[in-house]
Amino acid sequence: MSLFVLLSGRSAMLLRCTLWTGVTILVLSLPARTQDRQVEQNVRVWFPYFGDHLFGDSRWGLHLEAQARLQGITQINQLVLRPGVNYQANRSLMLTTGYAYVRLYPSITSANPVPPRNEHRIWEQAWFRYGSGRVAWSTRLRFENRFIEGNNGQYRFENRVRVWQQATVPLSQRVYATGYDEVWFHVKPYQASSAFNQNRAYAALGFRLKPGWRLETGYMNQVLLVSSGRVLEVNHIVTFSVLSTATFRRK
Repeated sequence: MSLFVLLSGRSAMLLRCTLWTGVTILVLSLPARTQDRQVEQNVRVWFPYFGDHLFGDSRWGLHLEAQARLQGITQINQLVLRPGVNYQANRSLMLTTGYAYVRLYPSITSANPVPPRNEHRIWEQAWFRYGSGRVAWSTRLRFENRFIEGNNGQYRFENRVRVWQQATVPLSQRVYATGYDEVWFHVKPYQASSAFNQNRAYAALGFRLKPGWRLETGYMNQVLLVSSGRVLEVNHIVTFSVLSTATFRRK
């Protein structure tokens, strides 16, 4: 819960600069051993729903999230359910804590497929939103406590931190362009060969359907280093996302 610190808008901008300087230094310092790794290219299609819903005029609300992630265009790869409780600390900062359930299915390209596995997570998040001219910026910090099922049915505990930076620019009253980059790192304890877990770079067009509802269609490039360090997955992902900030109100 150490992420839940109230900061001013100016402090948030300073935090963004500091974080990304640190992330850049850390990524550049990782050992470059790609010649020892197999690079695996995959195509994915994701269908996410992201909802952040306040309770009327209260500062409290719910985060509701569900994602169906496909291998190719037909076979399920992952199912993600991620509910949470939001607290709007001020105009710029929203704090969230929640639970996530992830169902992992074997890869269709795997030579030795394993049964589907489960992962349970407790997560804490701080999300800063601010602007600069026509550009809307947001910085999201998420810490995950992970309970990961192994092939033997036993669970192990790991931690992970995610650092996410997004920029959004309006193209018209209803259409906008958006992009983000998110870097993921393991935090002790973990079993992976490297602290680096993955990077996600995303670009999309968004459409404001009506107040509180948006649709985004985009492309994500996911570079994921598997735990052994011997395989680097490069996943090309087409996304169709529904996003909502509709308020829950009594009728």
